[in-house]
Amino acid sequence: MSEVDPRGWDRDTPVWIQYQNEDTVSQRDISILLRYNDLFTAGRLPLQISVLTPDSLRWEELFTLYLDPNAKEHIFHYEGRFPYRHDVRLAQPGKYIFRIAPTVDGIVGTEAIGLDIRRPERTQP
Repeated sequence: MSEVDPRGWDRDTPVWIQYQNEDTVSQRDISILLRYNDLFTAGRLPLQISVLTPDSLRWEELFTLYLDPNAKEHIFHYEGRFPYRHDVRLAQPGKYIFRIAPTVDGIVGTEAIGLDIRRPERTQP
């Protein structure tokens, strides 16, 4: 996860995440990892997520995390995993660059954000 300013995360301070892809066949699930503290009182976190693929294609979308600010596991902070994309195939080998930023300024209480990209964990019948 990458640290952000818990006193106020703004649109002009995005988090950049690089992912080196070698497997162009397997599907993956992508989750957003978020650590926030007791100063976060909003029920949602609106994000703009962009990705630059190894072949220079750019894709961008708005995505909102819905949070329960009262569901903190610890007194001072909460770490959550939020599903973002399911069964994604990264078709190009090389470096994928993700950019994550809030769509509004002054998001107070967010401490860090990141991505978890992994093969889906499925149980067999």
